[in-house]
Amino acid sequence: MAIGPIKAEVEKICVGCDQQPELRRILFDSSPIPIWEEDFSEVKKFLDGLKRKGVKDFRDYFKSHPQAVARCSALIKIIDVNKAAQKLYGAKSKEQLFKNLPQIFTPQSYDVFREELIALAQGKKKFQSEAENKTLQGRLIRIDLILWVVPRHEDKLSRVFVFTSDLSRRAAVEEELKREQSWMRLIVERVPCVFWAIDSNFIITRSMGMATKDLGLDPKKMIGQNLRKYLDVQGVDRLPLEMHQAALSGKSVDYEHVYKGRNFKIHIEPIRDVGAVAGAAGFAYDVTDVKLAQEDLRQKNEDLIKMNSALVGREMKMVELKEEMDGLKAKLAELEKGRRK
Repeated sequence: MAIGPIKAEVEKICVGCDQQPELRRILFDSSPIPIWEEDFSEVKKFLDGLKRKGVKDFRDYFKSHPQAVARCSALIKIIDVNKAAQKLYGAKSKEQLFKNLPQIFTPQSYDVFREELIALAQGKKKFQSEAENKTLQGRLIRIDLILWVVPRHEDKLSRVFVFTSDLSRRAAVEEELKREQSWMRLIVERVPCVFWAIDSNFIITRSMGMATKDLGLDPKKMIGQNLRKYLDVQGVDRLPLEMHQAALSGKSVDYEHVYKGRNFKIHIEPIRDVGAVAGAAGFAYDVTDVKLAQEDLRQKNEDLIKMNSALVGREMKMVELKEEMDGLKAKLAELEKGRRK
C-alpha cells in the first residue's frame, strides 16, 4: 500500500473533520481502506518519561524490557474503526472487535509494534511495515500497516490513524503471477513463436519468442522501431500492415503469412486502456513443419490412391483374363466333343 493514497485519505478525512463531524463520519466509514483511529497520548507520556530518565537507545531499551512493549500496547485507546477494518478482521460490529483485540495479535505483531514505538520515540510521524495479524476466526493474515499521526496532533499523539491493508490476497495474486510468468517463459523459450506489441503510433514496444532467433531477428533492436518502416525495410507485402491497422481499429484478426521462407499463423488483438484502443499485441506461430508434414501426408495419400487404383486395375484385368481363358476352355471342350463324333 503506497503512502500517496494514504496521505490523500488522511487529508480527506481530516478536512471532513474540520468542517463537520457528520461529514467526517461518512468519509471515515465509507473508506475502502481499513482504518483504526487511535489515541497514543498515554504512550507519548510514557516515552517522554523514559527520555527524562536518560533513555536514548529505545531499540536496546525495548529489547531488554519486553514488558514495556506490552505496557505501551495497553496504553493505546481505540477511538474508532471503520467498516473496512471490521470486515478485514471478521467482526460483526465495532464492539465485537474492541472486546476481542488480544485475539488479533501474534508474537510477530508485537515485534512490529516495538519498531512502531521506536519510530515514535525518534519523533517520526509516519511508520510503515508488513505485519502478521489474525482474524477473530483465527485465520492468519499478512497486512501492510501504516501509522500516520494526524496533523495538528503531533505534540500529544492524541489522534493517530492506523491503516491495515490485507496482503494475503496480494500474496496469492503474486504467486499466481509467478506461475503465469513461468508458463509464459516456457512458451517463449520452447515454442516456435513470436510475440510482439505496438502502441497506437505503430511503435514496437515488446518483442520476444524463440522463433525470432530462427528468423535472425534481434528482439531488443526491434523495440522502439516503427512497424511500418520495419516491414518496409524487410520487404514485406502490405498484408501484415493492414492486419495491424485493423487491430488498432478495434478488431481481432487472424491470418497466415510467409516470412523468410517460413509459414506463420498469426493472431493480433487490440490492447485497450479504459475502453480505448491503445495498441495491439500479436502472436505468430511457426507452422512450417506442420505444413510440410501435411504436404508429405497428402503426397503419400495420393501415392496410396494411385497404388490402390493400379492394384484394382490389375485385379480387374486378371478377372477379365480368367473369363477369357474360361471361354477358350469351353470352346476347346466343344471342339473336342465334335471331333469325337
